[in-house]
Amino acid sequence: MSCVTDARVQSNAKSSAESDVAQPQRPAVALPVVVFAVGNPSRGDDALGPLLAERIEAAFPDIVVISDFQLQIEHALDLVGAELILFIDACVGFEALPAMGAGIAVVDDEGSVRRASSGDADPDAGHGTEDRRWLRFHEVHPSDEKPLLSHAMRPEAVLRVSAEYERRPPPPAFVLGLRAEHFELGESLSASARIALDRGWRLLQTLFAHPDPGSWRTQAQVLHQQREAAGEHAPEG
Repeated sequence: MSCVTDARVQSNAKSSAESDVAQPQRPAVALPVVVFAVGNPSRGDDALGPLLAERIEAAFPDIVVISDFQLQIEHALDLVGAELILFIDACVGFEALPAMGAGIAVVDDEGSVRRASSGDADPDAGHGTEDRRWLRFHEVHPSDEKPLLSHAMRPEAVLRVSAEYERRPPPPAFVLGLRAEHFELGESLSASARIALDRGWRLLQTLFAHPDPGSWRTQAQVLHQQREAAGEHAPEG
């Protein structure tokens, strides 16, 4: 599975300063968490990262959110002071869904094929074991090799630059990949991407409710076990 990035410079770090205006109570995040949401809002399913960034900023103001078209070498500086890192991106390489007409078709627990059109709710709602169809979530580590390019970098390369800059290992880092299929300029989200968006948001709420590496590794293990049960290979990142 590979994650998709497009060139653009639009970083947006969320300030956590308090306002004098009364605000509704929001969930507090214990550790300094930095989220990189990668993607181009104008290119179909590549908007998944930025769309989730907007939701995170609204619901979790203590989290630093950086939204950009692609990861660059300068993003290593944004990791200074972080204790937990999350990269979010639209990804390709998921298993094919059964086709049925113009919509998405999935197989339920009884083996019946059912259709999900673009306006339908999540066709796997209530079937938690199907998260693997829409999401990838796993831990990443610094790359063993120096990055060849300073733009369009992978998360592993950003972590390596951070480690070299701070002269110490980077904080624990994870990647959330969301199922994406169409990236044409001017397109809206596909039906698959809309389902992945909702699934991803539910997972993020769980992660931010317990923002510690141990809890996140447990969530990653759950998805890993789902892939193993389905005979899938581990993600590439």
